[in-house]
Amino acid sequence: STENRADLAFNAASSAAGGGSGAVVVVSITAAATGDDAADVLFARQFRDLEDRVSNMAGLHPTVVRLPFFLENIHGHAATAKTKGQIFGSMDGDKEMGSIS
Repeated sequence: STENRADLAFNAASSAAGGGSGAVVVVSITAAATGDDAADVLFARQFRDLEDRVSNMAGLHPTVVRLPFFLENIHGHAATAKTKGQIFGSMDGDKEMGSIS
């Protein structure tokens, strides 16, 4: 579920470490790197927690890849864009938005 994604990913990293892997790749989001301004954003809190927990695991060398907004998610904003001419989100509207597909 969306509420425990950090726990699920941490458990996977723990299993990899327990199986003898010395390294894991953690897919995270750019908002995890921001300060307190993203504290109210669920994804930012979850991925920051995941990054912290995995980074502190003894014997494991994580590589954290922070991905920007996935363009595939833009479809969720279609109705608002059509009716209001805007897309609402948790980012500063004056900043450029990086994206990936």
